[in-house]
Amino acid sequence: MNKKTFAVLLSVMVLLATVCTQVYAKTPQVTISKAYTRCLEVQKTNKTLKAYKNGEVALTEGQIAAIKEKYLGYLEEAFAEINKPANAFYINYLLKTTGLLPENVSQTVKNIVAVAKLDISTDEKLEILADSSTCSDLVDVAVSYLIWGLYFLFSVAVVGVIGLAPNIVLISVILANLSFVISLIAVILYPIFCLF
Repeated sequence: MNKKTFAVLLSVMVLLATVCTQVYAKTPQVTISKAYTRCLEVQKTNKTLKAYKNGEVALTEGQIAAIKEKYLGYLEEAFAEINKPANAFYINYLLKTTGLLPENVSQTVKNIVAVAKLDISTDEKLEILADSSTCSDLVDVAVSYLIWGLYFLFSVAVVGVIGLAPNIVLISVILANLSFVISLIAVILYPIFCLF
């Protein structure tokens, strides 16, 4: 598939995902819009941090500290989401589907989930993840799981339009949300390990 076709396909999926997010985000069991919105917000902030590192933008120490504090808060929430007992089955499913992705993505996601389940502080989790994650692997995880999340939302749109199988819709929404949470973790870990 060439880049232009992929870009068009991804744009259509994002559009459908946005519509589905508005329709299904009101479901009490899931909060897709929160994970997806934060992922996009962090990606935008990461561009600013990259520009700062390259000397293109000026940031004060206070601004950088505020970004780090916000990121750590998001990480704690994302780790808590992964650890919810109700999500255990779905996390295992996502780990199995990572076999469809490159080995570096699968291994990095397995490491993130394993570390998220440890009963230690977020700072200690970061130390462990720093030893097992490379910058390029984190980028691959972020992109792959953002695409997985959009894929699951696309399936929600297709099944939702048909009006059949509400359980499949709910499962797809949960898988999309967890995919966005994993993508969010990778997007946050990237500047912590590679930019700060």
